[in-house]
Amino acid sequence: MRKPPRRGFFLLDLGRGFFGFFEGVTLLFNRPEFIGKLKLPVMANLLVVTGTALGLWFAFSALFAEIAGEGDLLGWFTGILAPLLALVSTFFLLPPLVELVLSPFLEPLVDVVDQGMGGEGMQPVQRHLWTNIKDSTHATAQIIIVVTCVWLASLALAIVGLVPLAFLVSAFANALTWFELPTYRRGYDLRARFALLKHNWAMAVGFGLGFQVGALIPLFNVFLLAPTAAVSAAVLFLRMEKRALAR
Repeated sequence: MRKPPRRGFFLLDLGRGFFGFFEGVTLLFNRPEFIGKLKLPVMANLLVVTGTALGLWFAFSALFAEIAGEGDLLGWFTGILAPLLALVSTFFLLPPLVELVLSPFLEPLVDVVDQGMGGEGMQPVQRHLWTNIKDSTHATAQIIIVVTCVWLASLALAIVGLVPLAFLVSAFANALTWFELPTYRRGYDLRARFALLKHNWAMAVGFGLGFQVGALIPLFNVFLLAPTAAVSAAVLFLRMEKRALAR
């Protein structure tokens, strides 16, 4: 009989979460069940990431043009500050936007994890297709509100010099976003998901930090970031201690 997952020493769990994120890459390319399901997620990842970055760049450029008017000041704003803010904003806002748009394309990848690694006791709750879509959209809309607040808080922390704290807060928010895929299908609402990740906070933060590193890797971020996050979140969910939710 398989023993239920347990928490370990927090530094070990932090490492398990961080390296568990990148374990998703090896699973994607070493398990044949994933190969036929990667084309649409990869293409959607490319479109959403590049579209988000370019859209924010144009939005900030237009905003500074409206504020600064014409002249050298406008050139400095649009040439340096606009792309910088676009990149920072993409970094913090990308997880919920990508997860919202790509969720239907990522579900088959999570199914592979559940069927291959979850066992009979961890299979998802069977729901009607439209129920899944409605619940997933509602959950992601809640996350967008939460992550937008986290984005503003992280920018404020970074401005006052608390950059490490900003990254940790953002990392937990990333986990809260991506663990929606394996948890909502088992009936977890946002409060239950938060309780799960709070109880397993080190692994959740490690996953979020891994996601942040992945978001900075060229080419990986525009092609494989979302598929990797979906698979690794599904795997790490199976490894998290869940006894606290049963109390």
